[in-house]
Amino acid sequence: MDIPAADLQKRLIQVLAQQIACEPDSLTPEMTLRELEVDSLALIETIVILEAEFGIDLPPELDGVNLDTTLSQAAEAIRCMAAQDSESTQGPLGVDKVTTQQVAAS
Repeated sequence: MDIPAADLQKRLIQVLAQQIACEPDSLTPEMTLRELEVDSLALIETIVILEAEFGIDLPPELDGVNLDTTLSQAAEAIRCMAAQDSESTQGPLGVDKVTTQQVAAS
């Protein structure tokens, strides 16, 4: 899935602002997770919300995302991981593969 970078960044900022109880307008893409004092629980909850909203599946560990990562960098890392996830769940001709989770759910 190719999520527009601006959309993902905007939503990441909105969700993180909610998680750390501040106004989204007070956050900028250049701020780091450390500056915002984002803890691991807030980050995990943010990822779960983004996964649900964008229909993506991200790895438990976000490679390249740490406390010194800016919101812009985090959004780009998530966008790239989502694109990789989309590629790995498609079979030949771009047809979605059926996962065992999907079969168990039906």
